[in-house]
Order: sequence, then structure tokens, then C-alpha cells
Amino acid sequence: MHLAYDGTNYCGWQVQPKVNTVQQTIENALRLFVPDLKCIIGCGRTDTGVHAKDYYAHFDTKVEIHPEIVYKLNAVLPIDISIKDCFTAKEHLHARFSATDRSYEYFVHFSKDPFKNRFSVFHSKILNIDLIGEIIFSDNFTFYRNQLKLSNWFFRLNIHNSRTWIRVNLHSFDGN
Repeated sequence: MHLAYDGTNYCGWQVQPKVNTVQQTIENALRLFVPDLKCIIGCGRTDTGVHAKDYYAHFDTKVEIHPEIVYKLNAVLPIDISIKDCFTAKEHLHARFSATDRSYEYFVHFSKDPFKNRFSVFHSKILNIDLIGEIIFSDNFTFYRNQLKLSNWFFRLNIHNSRTWIRVNLHSFDGN
């Protein structure tokens, strides 16, 4: 399943007791069409308020999945979650453990704009681009490699800026 979501109204991806999560919302909708659904597995976990524009998840079922399920799911899901595609995955494919790359984007804007605040952090002073890159690369991603067991993974950082904003792209990929 390929999807996107605006995480503003959710306490992250993963199901948690007594809070609204993306996974639980999708599972509730999916159960209308896939009665034997146990749970869906996402390609990663996101924190409260984090958005995903290119996210993958999988689920096991004996029900035949037809292409119109995308339309049906989008009709019952809230406006802030979009199913882009639903397809049969290769056997033994796991949304999280079979992923071969991950990308993260962070936005900072320097001029106050209420229309940007949902997807960008406002900072009143222009930031030093060189220092940002230096801080991010200071430990050569050792923390991420150790915590996520990514010893064979490579990381690429791109920082794009103008007078009024910065976009930081962090891309990691499997070196195997």
C-alpha cells in the first residue's frame, strides 16, 4: 500500500491506546473491505505531527484486493490521509525491513507566514547553512547507524536555501 498523510491531527503512525494515530485510522477503514485484517505494518514510525508524502505499508489477507479499493478507502478515510495505490507485494516483502532507502525533508522559513507553519518551522533569524551541515555531519551519522543497525547504509545531505527559507534533505540508502 502506498500512501501519504498530513500528521497534524495524529499522535504518530503506530497504534497507541486512547489517542488518534494514522495506522489505527487506516486499519479501521480497511476492515470495512478486508474482514480478515489483523493489522497493517508501516515502513517506519513517525512522531506526533509528522507528515509523510511517500509512505509504504503492508498487510496480510486472504481477500483478493481489487484496484477500486483505493477509491473506496479514500472515500471513507479523512481528508488528511490519502491512499495512492494498493497492490499485491512480493512474497516475504516487509514494509519496514525490506526498505532500501529513506528520505527526510525539513523546512525552515524566516519570514512570518501563517500559511507555512503547518509544514515548516518558523525561525526569526537566518541560520548559518555551513554550521547546520557541520552539526549534522559531526558524528558521521554514527547514532543513526548504531540505533537502527544501518552499518552498511550511506547518507546524503542536501541543503537548499534562499533569503526566506531553508530545505534540508536527508537521504539514506542501503549500500548492499
